[in-house]
Amino acid sequence: MAGILFPQRPGVYNAAMQPAPAPTPTPASVSPEAPAPGSGRTLARLMITLTAAFVIAMVSVLFYRWVTLHEPKYVLIVNGTSDWVGANVTVDGAALAKPFVRSIGTENGLKLPFYLDQGTYLLTIERGGSNLIQAEVLIARGAGVQIDLESYEHLLKGVAASQPATAPAGEDNSL
Repeated sequence: MAGILFPQRPGVYNAAMQPAPAPTPTPASVSPEAPAPGSGRTLARLMITLTAAFVIAMVSVLFYRWVTLHEPKYVLIVNGTSDWVGANVTVDGAALAKPFVRSIGTENGLKLPFYLDQGTYLLTIERGGSNLIQAEVLIARGAGVQIDLESYEHLLKGVAASQPATAPAGEDNSL
């Protein structure tokens, strides 16, 4: 009782204060359903190894895509005005698999960016079925190109806005 009320002094051994030793399992006390010793550790190590392998594989794929992906370095910007709304802008060149075609509209802020590599491209601006501007544009190293269509508004005189063509009355255009 004295050991409970008064803590033991350091260096003094009191056998009554020591916990009882844990019983050692005997072969008869081991249940058959118990997992084999170490199997939990083996599974945990396997899962950690597989996770590390998947992370390394994913990072490797991302690195490979980053190294091999080609992105254009230059931009051709076509700035339109409200008079040019509905005009189709086409950029074509040998470096392109297919031409870029976009329409000038208020949803894109009247600006059309085309991301290109250096080289020569054919710029065509069409409205109402007629080509208004067709010019070669040179994208040189270290510089992009910006085209303001405000200075070309005189070309719009007499050109109707983009609308479907209708056949004159009395003609049959069926095939």
